Amino acid sequence: MIKYDKISKIIITALMLGFMLWFGVTVARGVIGYDIFNPEAELSLKQSYPPAIKLQNIYLYANLALYTGVGYIVAFVSALLLLFRLKHYLKPNGWLFMAFSLFFLASPMHLYSIYLDYHLAVAVIQNGVRDFLSAPVQKYFFTRFTDVMMTTLSSLAFLANLTSFLFVIWKPLVKKMRV
Repeated sequence: MIKYDKISKIIITALMLGFMLWFGVTVARGVIGYDIFNPEAELSLKQSYPPAIKLQNIYLYANLALYTGVGYIVAFVSALLLLFRLKHYLKPNGWLFMAFSLFFLASPMHLYSIYLDYHLAVAVIQNGVRDFLSAPVQKYFFTRFTDVMMTTLSSLAFLANLTSFLFVIWKPLVKKMRV
């Protein structure tokens, strides 16, 4: 049984709040981002949307990048601190080891996504890019949705983090003693 002290409980709370913020906003951003595409095997832009609506979707997508970035960074730093505080519990608790492993294996992809989101947000919000066909929008937004490698890796990383969270909830590797 893991005994959590007060500092560990605060770190766990920050981890869960950061994870929930990142998870919820990631789902919302996915809905906003995919809205401008036709639901087909190969993504194509909706012709019924004028460029102003497409750019508005990209603007909303870029605005929400702050929340996903902050949420994931808070979760990442909290998980790192928690890993050092609970390192002696990793061997007897396989679920904890797997949760940390999956979380940190997925983090390079999420950190790269945060990097792309940052550049898109700077271009759209701070620099005021108002052309749907501009280079920053094409480079940073369409890379996220149309590049096969990017979509595959980001989907796998998302599922790895979700599985990590499920390991913490259900603790599937805990051996139960029969009485």
